[in-house]
Amino acid sequence: MVKIVDNISTLSEIIEELHGVYLDFTTNFYRHLDSSFNYNLKKLKIDDALDSQEFMLMLVKQYVDSLGNDETIGGKLLAVGMDYNFRYRIKQMDSLYRKMEHNLKKDRYVSKILNDFMGTRIILSNVNSQETEINELLGTLQQQGIISRFYHRDDKKYRALHCYFQDTNRHFPWEFQIWDLEDSENNYKEHERHEKEKSE
Repeated sequence: MVKIVDNISTLSEIIEELHGVYLDFTTNFYRHLDSSFNYNLKKLKIDDALDSQEFMLMLVKQYVDSLGNDETIGGKLLAVGMDYNFRYRIKQMDSLYRKMEHNLKKDRYVSKILNDFMGTRIILSNVNSQETEINELLGTLQQQGIISRFYHRDDKKYRALHCYFQDTNRHFPWEFQIWDLEDSENNYKEHERHEKEKSE
């Protein structure tokens, strides 16, 4: 028997659970961090961040290492999406450097570019046909402070909703993508093309 998924209640539940995982990790990480690493990520430009050894080798590397070394986070995330087509990945340092270098001299800020240290994704059927209702849900969750922002990306080759968790401008955000199953093949191809472009 095929399981009927209620996208609105499913997304509401998963987003709230992801927000909890984000807050647990973020609170613990910044609690143990030296207070000198108190950057406003919405004002720090990518060019300045790349020039700062303190930022790149201490803060960013520590953050990536902490995500990778956290023995509980994988289990928590898998528990969130165990009944669905849900994936997560931790961005590695070489990928972060490529992404930052790709955005050099474009007057962009860290919070906008380094927004997916932790990237999560769910693929569901009928997302596109429920776009209005899902946007209303995300707007409500943003008003409640569960997500910090969201947007719909559609450039004909890639189509998805991107949501972000960020409790303060001084903490790194995480990303949650919502894909429609019918877009998944094209989205994967476009993602591979984009990653290749950043490497060239």
